[in-house]
Amino acid sequence: MSVRTFYDELAPLYHLIYEDWETSLGRQGAALGALIGECWGADARAVLDASLGIGTQALGLLGRGFRVTGLDLSVGAVTRARREAALRGLPLVSLVADFRALPVRSAAFDVVLACDNSLPHLDSEADIRGALAECFRCVRPGGGCLLSMRDYKSPPPTGTVEVRPYGERLWAGRRYHLRQVWTWRGPRYDLSFEITPADRAEAGTTVLKTTYLAIPVEQVAGLMRTVGFENVRRMDGRFFQPVLVGTRPRSYPKSEARKETHAMSQVGVRYMIDDVPAAIKFYTTLLGFTVEHDASPAFAAVTRDGVRLLLSGEGSSGKRPLSDGRRQVPGGWNRIHLTVTNLEAEVKRLRGAGVSFRTSEIVSGPGGAQVIVDDPSGNPIEIFQARG
Repeated sequence: MSVRTFYDELAPLYHLIYEDWETSLGRQGAALGALIGECWGADARAVLDASLGIGTQALGLLGRGFRVTGLDLSVGAVTRARREAALRGLPLVSLVADFRALPVRSAAFDVVLACDNSLPHLDSEADIRGALAECFRCVRPGGGCLLSMRDYKSPPPTGTVEVRPYGERLWAGRRYHLRQVWTWRGPRYDLSFEITPADRAEAGTTVLKTTYLAIPVEQVAGLMRTVGFENVRRMDGRFFQPVLVGTRPRSYPKSEARKETHAMSQVGVRYMIDDVPAAIKFYTTLLGFTVEHDASPAFAAVTRDGVRLLLSGEGSSGKRPLSDGRRQVPGGWNRIHLTVTNLEAEVKRLRGAGVSFRTSEIVSGPGGAQVIVDDPSGNPIEIFQARG
């Protein structure tokens, strides 16, 4: 059974792992929110959950005001996470993806998460290093990566079988017995997750199988340092598993970064916006902008590559009605112009994220090719690739 199939089939029952899943959402959100604030500051609010699952960590963080984009290999898990977010009125952005090839822009997030022992599903140390390199790519300078994983010790002899019961769970008026069975083979073990109805003798046991690499926490910490994270450290007693945190170095001193940002951001473009928080999420999570100023719901400013984009909502001076009564509204065809190196890949990524395309196909000309997408308010953005 592949990892994808394991989680596709487990998704409807995943909450049974926890004695009280609803309580766990709040508890994990509070714990992770505190860790993020402690390690990267109160302004670290844009989070990429690279192993979303059914949303156990993401929903808790969304409930605490974080902006979360979630990715997972399992279609079933992502589908359930979307449904759980919708039931709670939480704005989860989610995609189906492998965390060894994250379909998001570089340096787009304050923090990347990979919790609940997700990394050891990979086959080798090289695969884990590749996934960590992707985490490093996606987090901004000064931001960080937060992992949680089992605290593996030396593997027992090959053939050793360990039984790990969860006990009884109650769901929809029925009782279930859950347990894990680990069968060791060198540094890996095969895991059988068994769910047995306790009330119906005729109902069979559901058995789902997957494998893990029992890689020690300190070995993963070393791989984090190898891909470029600094200040890597283990934190115990803060989450239900040991936590590893590491920070992406700033490319230059903070004072110089601030000086360069202001020097490059004197010319701006103003867009009329219907929903400023939605616009912030769109530009930061999908198009690689960084929040410079957030005065939601009236106004925000985001920057990228020297472009300062002013997002003017209701109540801002930039969107007030004109003296003749005309209202300033989103739309039109004047637009900002973002250059990429692989337009087809960008189109695929943005379509996968549910972005609205104003031009349905890539348009090519003597100088290159482009498509036009709309932000959530209907303002156009041109994505352009120069002719090579």
